[in-house]
Amino acid sequence: MSYTTDQAFLFASRDANLPLMQHLLFRGADVHVKNAHGNTPLVLAGQNSNAAGAAFLVQHGARVNEQNGIGNTPLLYAAYGGHQATVKVLLDAGADVHIQNHLGNTPLIYAAYSGHARIVDMLLDAGADPEHEEVFGLTALMFAAMRGHLETLQVLLSRGADIHHQDQKGNTALIWAAVCDRTEMITLLQAAGADLNHANQDGETALFWLEQHQHLKEQNETL
Repeated sequence: MSYTTDQAFLFASRDANLPLMQHLLFRGADVHVKNAHGNTPLVLAGQNSNAAGAAFLVQHGARVNEQNGIGNTPLLYAAYGGHQATVKVLLDAGADVHIQNHLGNTPLIYAAYSGHARIVDMLLDAGADPEHEEVFGLTALMFAAMRGHLETLQVLLSRGADIHHQDQKGNTALIWAAVCDRTEMITLLQAAGADLNHANQDGETALFWLEQHQHLKEQNETL
């Protein structure tokens, strides 16, 4: 199968093949070309830990805040994937830390969700908002708590993330940690002042969920 220069350029960006990227750009490849999903070469570089390729593309005019079909940017993908070197390249090039995809997720939320504590720190240094809510009202702290990312949770708390912040249903980070039975997260959040007896809109508290998990464990032990 033969590919056009632009198609090959997209593949080379995805595969972190910098020599081929350089060759194809010299041959006239479009640095702004998009595939069927709206991904540009720079978006693909962000997805696939291609820091050198990202730097090359930025140097040749790639739009650092270009969004694909679902609203994701190179920085969103790099933050989600834990590609620290690529995140640095993009931040240095002026990537927007406040940009949101179609579900309201920011680079900080993606980094917290995936447990990339160092990238969370980098994004906060660049001005990211720890209280930003995605479409259901969840924050970076809530995602770190529910996913069990202890170091990420510690970073967010040390940088002032609000432990009392509530999502659209009144859930706090502590409630989410309890829902997901994340014991270490619960201990850390309680030590930071989270309220074990705060109730969401359904009347459920973190203590309620801890009791539910304990009851389930006791049932399983009798089987």
